[in-house]
Amino acid sequence: MFGIGFGELVLLLVLALIIFGPEKLPEVAKTLGKYYRQFKDYTDTLKETVERELNLEELKRINDIPEDIKNIVLPSEEVEKRKREVLEKLKKKREEVSGHNDDEGVR
Repeated sequence: MFGIGFGELVLLLVLALIIFGPEKLPEVAKTLGKYYRQFKDYTDTLKETVERELNLEELKRINDIPEDIKNIVLPSEEVEKRKREVLEKLKKKREEVSGHNDDEGVR
């Protein structure tokens, strides 16, 4: 606890007893406990807030991933359009090849 050994703790208690006296010592201890509890509650709240904000940032990053993927992956309409273009080119090539073979057969 705060790096204080047993001997140092006893010395602090004796000093507190001398400074505040036996009548006020319980009241001082209660007040210190109250402030310690408030400080601990404040630090816990601060810690939770920071963790929540970090989690929100992480969630925002995760939610941005689909937008990044949209830039990488083509929309289905674009895929269909390119598929039709490739099929048309293949059809033209077949016609050219089959027409070219017909010309050779005529000679």
